[in-house]
Amino acid sequence: MNIAQITSIYIPVPPPTHGGTEIIVSLITEELHKRRHNVHLYASGDSVTKGTLHAITDQATLDQVTLTRYLEKELETRNSFELYKDADQYDVIHAHWPVLAPYFSKFTPTPTVLTYHYIEPELHQYYKQNFPSIYPVCVSQRQADLIGDPELPVIHNGLNFENMTFNNDPEDYLVLVARMVPSKGIVEAIQIAKKAKTKLILIGAVSSYIPWSKSFYEQEVLPHIDGSQIIHFSELANTKVIELISKAKAFLFP
Repeated sequence: MNIAQITSIYIPVPPPTHGGTEIIVSLITEELHKRRHNVHLYASGDSVTKGTLHAITDQATLDQVTLTRYLEKELETRNSFELYKDADQYDVIHAHWPVLAPYFSKFTPTPTVLTYHYIEPELHQYYKQNFPSIYPVCVSQRQADLIGDPELPVIHNGLNFENMTFNNDPEDYLVLVARMVPSKGIVEAIQIAKKAKTKLILIGAVSSYIPWSKSFYEQEVLPHIDGSQIIHFSELANTKVIELISKAKAFLFP
């Protein structure tokens, strides 16, 4: 099959540090290529794939420090446009939210599967009402329930078990990997660690595109970070993240 994968150009695929959506996009793209599909990836120019890469910018916009928000939005729009102007070349388009694929989907008969790596309920309802050629997919049943559409198909994110080493002798610490926002259960994880009297390693950055992330981190998280029981790393290489997860007593996601 001729398959197009499209994701945001904010972070490269795969990400050099942790980036959940981009890791999944990479795993899907490379596995489809391995299975002899003709796969085209629309992403930033510093992405790496064995398929065909289409890039409207040489570098992920996160790393372009002089880029304005206006131009960032323009480039995201252009990324979707570059795909959909050639949409008839593909049998299916797999879009990974957040991208602007729904708004272009009405102009082609090629079906678009849209994976909700995250979605606001009102956005899902808008897509449902206005873009009938979009086929949304949730990554968990809980997500489908929360956006008010429990009958949506669910496809859980996959794992590359070759990169995940089983450890039968875990060390005495807990770990959580997530951006610093309330919905990720950061505060609850800290409470669990303190009640269990166990070290907690937090891995995740303050989100520049979520306005309340910085204040949440400074007020609710930072006061608990002592470098001993509660430890925080803003960024780590993915190999190090996997190593810390494999050695942990438990992975928290309250």
